[in-house]
Amino acid sequence: ETGLIAYDATTGDRLWGHPTLAARTTAIDDDRVYVTGYLQDGNTGVLRALSTADGSLLWETELDHPDTEPVVANDELLVTDQGTLAVHDPADGTRVRSLGTFGDRLGTPPAVSNGTAFLGTRSQEIVALSIDDGATIWQQSGSATRGISVGRESIVISGESLPEASLAGLAALDRSDGTVQWEHQIEGFDAYPSTAPVLADGAVYYTSNASSGVVALGDVPSDNDE
Repeated sequence: ETGLIAYDATTGDRLWGHPTLAARTTAIDDDRVYVTGYLQDGNTGVLRALSTADGSLLWETELDHPDTEPVVANDELLVTDQGTLAVHDPADGTRVRSLGTFGDRLGTPPAVSNGTAFLGTRSQEIVALSIDDGATIWQQSGSATRGISVGRESIVISGESLPEASLAGLAALDRSDGTVQWEHQIEGFDAYPSTAPVLADGAVYYTSNASSGVVALGDVPSDNDE
């Protein structure tokens, strides 16, 4: 079965299903679940809002080519669509404004904190943008093909090209100006990170095709640490 399926977290019973081809990770806010995917024709991209209670369709907006899952930020929806990062109204799906176009596709969703969106482009650039108006706050070389995590003072990127070493691994950047704080190269033949980094308890956790389990690095306070 393709599409989105909800299960009871306690019993594992199936609650409801919603048919959306190529549905991605969802974004959930209050009583709504947001998902991007394609109609049954396989060509028409859509952004949908569903009821968390029964999966009923609340609204639908057509997209050109949804790149990643949507992200909820400041009572708005950030959606990547054929290389464009746009803000949509979560009430009805209306596209409110574009924050910029970054090539023909974005491979990972933006990471968001305090009105700033951090994203990696396919041209191996890390960009920090104002969600209010799309103004570029800073740019830094490097890839975030596996994702970005945001800490209190830093962001951590996981990808196949580090800003300074141009090798696969992880790097911490100053979230205010993009300055490289440290880099960690993953050693091994054709080694690369396989997941987005996770910040918790002052450490960065990741996995790679060269590790047999989870690896913990350094001391990077998470965005929630006091």
